[in-house]
Amino acid sequence: ILGKGNERQGNNEEALSLYEKAMSISKFAVPALVPAYEHLKGGPDKVADGKTPDGKPIDGKATEPKVDKAAAEKAKADAEAAKALEKIDGMIKEGKLEEADKELDAILNTQATNGKAWYLKGTLAEKKGALDDASVCYRQAASLKEAGAEDNLRRISESRVKPLLDEADKMLSEKKQVEAVELYREAARMAPNLVSVQRKLLDMLKQMGESKEADKVQKKLDELEKAK
Repeated sequence: ILGKGNERQGNNEEALSLYEKAMSISKFAVPALVPAYEHLKGGPDKVADGKTPDGKPIDGKATEPKVDKAAAEKAKADAEAAKALEKIDGMIKEGKLEEADKELDAILNTQATNGKAWYLKGTLAEKKGALDDASVCYRQAASLKEAGAEDNLRRISESRVKPLLDEADKMLSEKKQVEAVELYREAARMAPNLVSVQRKLLDMLKQMGESKEADKVQKKLDELEKAK
């Protein structure tokens, strides 16, 4: 009570001293005691459990440093995953693809936002010749800002749509515009973020007078250019 009175009068040092004396007897005697002390001192983070700010024990309790267990566990998991991914990278280079695939699945089951794991999953799928799967994995890695994923996704996308583009060019040489534009549409669906494909489709749609669809493709192109 005396401490509260001094605090109201602006005698903060005297109020703190009185609060500390009261807390040394029992910090639970008055429910508002600890909150009042913490507020005057500048917040609960200034008061460690079991001690006053000058390091003196309260109620004889030993002080234990506060630890963010969740952050510590995450840091440990991240470090273990990084070590495991380095090992998996070596396994992929050695051709141990099935073993590496199982290890990657185990990591992604607990760390679905691990960009490096998705990148390696894409590399592995590419080595297996599963370009569709590789594209999905690289796209996921790119969305997580993993270095090199965007370039690999573009390369895979170009490889996947090349047969369609070649066939479309052939159709154009035979003056079969309808067949050609359908092939460009399929290529654009397969590689929606590939600027070169969207431009080819846009040009064909304009030539054929498909203005509504052309406007949609133009909007998509603008978004892709803006995202660069």
